Amino acid sequence: TSILQRNDTGVGGNEMSELNVEKKHSILSPSSSSRWLKCPGSVRLTKDMENPTSSYAEIGTEAHELCEWKLKKHLGLLNDETDIRQTLKNYTEEMGENTEDYKNIVISKYEDAKTKCENPHIFIEEHLPLTDYIDEEDAGGTADAMIISDDILEICDYKNGSGVIVNADHNTQLMIYALGALSLYGDIYDVKEVRLTIIQPNVKNVSTFSISRDELEKWGNEVLKPQAKKALSGSNEFNPSETACRWCLVKATCRYRRDALITDDFGKPIDLLNDDEVLELFDKADEISKYCNEIKEYCLKEALNGKVWKNHKIVEGRSNRKYTDEVAVANVVKQAGFDPYDIVLKNITSMQKLLGKKKFEEMLTPYLMKPQGNPTLVTHDDARPEKSIAEFDFANNKK
Repeated sequence: TSILQRNDTGVGGNEMSELNVEKKHSILSPSSSSRWLKCPGSVRLTKDMENPTSSYAEIGTEAHELCEWKLKKHLGLLNDETDIRQTLKNYTEEMGENTEDYKNIVISKYEDAKTKCENPHIFIEEHLPLTDYIDEEDAGGTADAMIISDDILEICDYKNGSGVIVNADHNTQLMIYALGALSLYGDIYDVKEVRLTIIQPNVKNVSTFSISRDELEKWGNEVLKPQAKKALSGSNEFNPSETACRWCLVKATCRYRRDALITDDFGKPIDLLNDDEVLELFDKADEISKYCNEIKEYCLKEALNGKVWKNHKIVEGRSNRKYTDEVAVANVVKQAGFDPYDIVLKNITSMQKLLGKKKFEEMLTPYLMKPQGNPTLVTHDDARPEKSIAEFDFANNKK
């Protein structure tokens, strides 16, 4: 195993050591680049706001810690024999399986690099300064895993979520990490190709995208640099979109997003919409619905924090009756000669958690099927293949 060690005197190889770098907060973090690259004005609106914590974020953080521990343990980079799994509050068998998948994929890539390069280097949780492209003192990011061989640099990133499938194709977070890596090590290795890999075990997603070094550095100079400069200067350029707004802290109150979704056309006296106008609304329907729900969530949250909204009040919502003592209820019903229980098979998600992902697949794959989904109208850039009306008619007749 070879870890590249950086120090004041230059670069040394064949030494296993960890580089401790203080990680400072950056306004333009690579993880939020999908927002500020497209909508640089959002930085001015959110720079003084704190990111809210959530149980999902805490689980994701612990999963990343476990990924790091497993890789370093496998590579013999740990002096401490403590099993980190005993210290994680949210550890589950599923987290263990997912992080094991991640570790195996990264190690497989490292072993493959060894067959093509005499002395490849692997980095785990490497801090990458980004000041060559972002004019901010603390600009930087941390790559989950990074492998450098003679002419290939590969950035591997673990994603713990399952709600949104993350694609590596021109993924700006990983592209920025790669530029930081080239700034540090580009003079040592004659890198010609950069590979970006997303590993998202929760949805069985492993996505890799390749880009030439020249093309990546061109993007860094022609897109990243100017957009970062705009964002840091307090730009008034706003470009709301589903991607840019998804994690924005002011997505519910941003006037520019409101104006992009709900225009003055709604107030014009018209009889019937033409086809183009109908399609314009159709393409925005999901985002408008999502936006309206976010407005409702924001208003309720503010009201619960003491804000008084004009002509509005907090009331008790609907609720359903529930048993105060399920055991007592069951006993009473049994004594009356009835069976109080329904026997219901666990759903697929619950069954997978019960058995573990690998055992679930080994035992139950022969008994699984995926029925045809209902017809859905989407734009032509959707990756799913087009279906004919006849195919849906045939499927419905078979039911």
